[in-house]
Amino acid sequence: MEKIKAVRIVYFSGTGGTARAAACFDASFRKRGVKTKNLEITMSAVKRDYLVSDNLKEDLLILLYPVHAFNAPEPIYKWIDDNTDNQTTRAVVISVSGGGEITPNK
Repeated sequence: MEKIKAVRIVYFSGTGGTARAAACFDASFRKRGVKTKNLEITMSAVKRDYLVSDNLKEDLLILLYPVHAFNAPEPIYKWIDDNTDNQTTRAVVISVSGGGEITPNK
């Protein structure tokens, strides 16, 4: 497997917990000399075009979101729908639970 040189971190954070998780990933990759770009998806930007045009050629995409009623928030689905043309980048999807070890979050 080739070395990761650039990572895009895309996240939606309702209360800030997922933003903190995204910041931890960002810091960890930067510490290892990996370029990172972060994109926060917000509720107010749901109808905006989320297509990324900042010239970063990422080797890895990390998508983070908080669990909302056993599912991803609607802005995440909107972003995915708007970005289906880039299907060659490796991706990691991370759901962040604020509820801890309770039945709905396992």
